[in-house]
Amino acid sequence: MGNSNNNIQNTNKKSSNNRNNKCDDEENEYQFVDLDPNIKRITSKEIDVKSVLDSIDNTGDFGATVLFIGTVRNYGDNGQVIGMSYEAYVGMAEKRIKNIEIEVKKKWDVKEIRVVHRVGDLKVGDNSITIAISTPHSKDAFDASQFILNKIKQDIPIWKNERLLDGNTKWVRGKDLQRQ
Repeated sequence: MGNSNNNIQNTNKKSSNNRNNKCDDEENEYQFVDLDPNIKRITSKEIDVKSVLDSIDNTGDFGATVLFIGTVRNYGDNGQVIGMSYEAYVGMAEKRIKNIEIEVKKKWDVKEIRVVHRVGDLKVGDNSITIAISTPHSKDAFDASQFILNKIKQDIPIWKNERLLDGNTKWVRGKDLQRQ
């Protein structure tokens, strides 16, 4: 994977400020921001998973980091899948993901959160979402990551259109998930 992700976010103000001394080229390549309304959590660019993970500032404040990577799989309820197109109401999706992060920080002792969701045309195997979360204990990290994923599937205006082997396309019906 290349270093093409312009949408890594950092909800830890201290580590965000520490990264502000990077050179202009590095600053243009990566954005490290806190819970500011201008955070970009939706991207049309390839998600650079290593950069998401590397962006977590491990100063010893936490004992667990969970990294979830959602990928486009080659099958679905409508048949064999050869690709997927994601569309989003970007402004609303950004705001709602930010609200989920705030909710998670209130519910668990979260040190850092990164959520990046990709939109556009993806092929089988491409990463569609990455969630990285750091907490003092592993159970909280796993629980919070699952909570974030469920809330995104349930509440965020992102739509999936499967491209099928038979040449057809089908919109994927959203899953009704039990509210947590």
